[in-house]
Amino acid sequence: MLNELLDEINDKVLFLLNEQYSSKNLIENEVQKYFNLVNNDLELLKYPETEHKINYSIFIEIVNRANIKSIHFINYQKYKNPTEFVLKNIIFEGLTLLCNIIKYFNKYSNILKNDINMYNLSLNEFSKKVPCYEEYVRKLQGYTMIIEKKLENLPKSTAKNTLSENMAIDDFKFDGGFEKAYNSLLNLDQTILLTIISFNISICNSTNICGSKNENSDVIISAYNENNYQTFLQYINFFDNDVYKTKGIDWNFIKNYFIKNNIDLPSQNTLDIENLCCIEDLNKRQEYVGIIGGTNIKVKSKKKFTKKSHKNKRNKYRKTRKTRKTRKYKNK
Repeated sequence: MLNELLDEINDKVLFLLNEQYSSKNLIENEVQKYFNLVNNDLELLKYPETEHKINYSIFIEIVNRANIKSIHFINYQKYKNPTEFVLKNIIFEGLTLLCNIIKYFNKYSNILKNDINMYNLSLNEFSKKVPCYEEYVRKLQGYTMIIEKKLENLPKSTAKNTLSENMAIDDFKFDGGFEKAYNSLLNLDQTILLTIISFNISICNSTNICGSKNENSDVIISAYNENNYQTFLQYINFFDNDVYKTKGIDWNFIKNYFIKNNIDLPSQNTLDIENLCCIEDLNKRQEYVGIIGGTNIKVKSKKKFTKKSHKNKRNKYRKTRKTRKTRKYKNK
């Protein structure tokens, strides 16, 4: 439980450090303190055999050394799990609220322009000792309610990708649900699979034309290609990203990954036109990626045509290697 909570805090911090926003320098150093706190000072909390070595008193000392905002630790010492409460309901809650507010102002800056002073205040106070952390969280909760109240009556975004055979980053308007579906428990195989499914949804512009065609079918087919997949990965900031655990990974790595695993990159030749934009099915596959065993979803692998004699030899060879397992994915 505590291990998962620390990982959750760590992911939020990474997202916060990774994103770009105005006045980022005001809180970047402070966020780094939390990053160091959960990854270095609280490292022992991640292991059951050493967890007892950090009691609540030691935890308080560690947090105070991190020079973060003041916390009234004494108010929680009689709680059943005071350490977890402080981490989840104070530190993690503050980071989450601030991250959400930053995203709101990035996405709806025109609508929230009259609230810019509130926004700047929330950033400035994050880097100071006052108010105490509990009061800071309370303020952020109030700011969030004000913002969400203004946004709740907005029509849902109808922005669509500008599809073409050669799309630019600016032609992408949404990520096909990649960020929402991603979680830190995914391994690299699952993350790459998630990008393929999300790219498919993105290219379909959420238009459900499963098993049929409409006026957009041809342009969707044209847009489903290797070049646009590469651009999509750039659009979601996939490459060399600590958040997605892709540090050191570039497009050449991705191409070699597909070759090594005998998987086709997106192309018109491998697209299952009959299931071109089955959005409901694609959404389910997206959700399944994060479930244990989710990598069993298959992506269409490269077809190999062999003569019958070669095929018989291959089958005979496979029987001698009963323990051999091969990975295949099916991409729609």
